[in-house]
Amino acid sequence: MGGIGRIWAARGGGAAIEFAFALPACVALMVAAMELATLLFAGIALEAGVREAARFGVTGRETAVAREDAIRATVDRHSFGLFRAADLVLETRVYDRFEDIGLPEPFVDDDPHNGRYDPGERFTDMNANGVWDPVMGTPGVGDASEIVVYTARVRWTWLTGLFTPLVGDGLDLRASMVVRNEPFVVR
Repeated sequence: MGGIGRIWAARGGGAAIEFAFALPACVALMVAAMELATLLFAGIALEAGVREAARFGVTGRETAVAREDAIRATVDRHSFGLFRAADLVLETRVYDRFEDIGLPEPFVDDDPHNGRYDPGERFTDMNANGVWDPVMGTPGVGDASEIVVYTARVRWTWLTGLFTPLVGDGLDLRASMVVRNEPFVVR
């Protein structure tokens, strides 16, 4: 007799009690595997979207829509509907040199010499926006031969809520890509 048949044929009820104890653990394990697999797939999809957006962006190719909108649509297209376009935060920053990526705008650490920028301290406005920035890159998709950092972020919420008591209501997924634009002709 098979496993289920043996449970129904058992007269003492011991097998039914064992089945009742084992079933919730088995179901929880299957749901956890599904949650984890979906989370990993969402992360891979986000990375693929950023990679394809960067591949499109480096060409400087003209489209019927603005270049920034076409780049965003590329990331969204690769999400396979796992997250809404409205929840996707796409940031692009342009740099002159690879060494500048992630660095703050230079500043003079006046009194109290605490190693961080305080309002009123002198700084070099690298991106010419009039305020000190913790990242010196200029927002945009860059011109020919410029370095661009593509970063996409999205808040991932659990499908079932099984992990909510353990790790909170979700995770922040993030993917980045650094490229140098091709020497395209700007029109």
